[in-house]
Amino acid sequence: MKWPSSPRIAAGILYLMLAFFTGAVVAMYVTYSSATQFADLFPTSEAKFLLSVTAGLFVMSLALGLSLLRQPRVGPVTALASVTAIAVAFAWNFVVPLYWLLPALLVFAAYRQSKVIGKLQ
Repeated sequence: MKWPSSPRIAAGILYLMLAFFTGAVVAMYVTYSSATQFADLFPTSEAKFLLSVTAGLFVMSLALGLSLLRQPRVGPVTALASVTAIAVAFAWNFVVPLYWLLPALLVFAAYRQSKVIGKLQ
């Protein structure tokens, strides 16, 4: 099995895997509920908050994964978005940010590489 040679590609793949994970959590919450109406899905305000955080992490991970795989270099906005994803993950619980930590470290490694390559050109 050949591993990705760039930390940017590895981070993009990891973010897409995390997007699949959070999308599955949102889908399970919405489809496997015994609620008959959409308003019944949110019995408490904490349920609304948790679903919005999970949906937000899904959108952020999907956007980060696709942008990392499509762009040749990592910019400062992408690096800042990866840190923001970790901060949002803390709202879910205290274990989840660990999953978003590895791709963020890879994003910063790719950002450092792109800054070095940009100075050489």
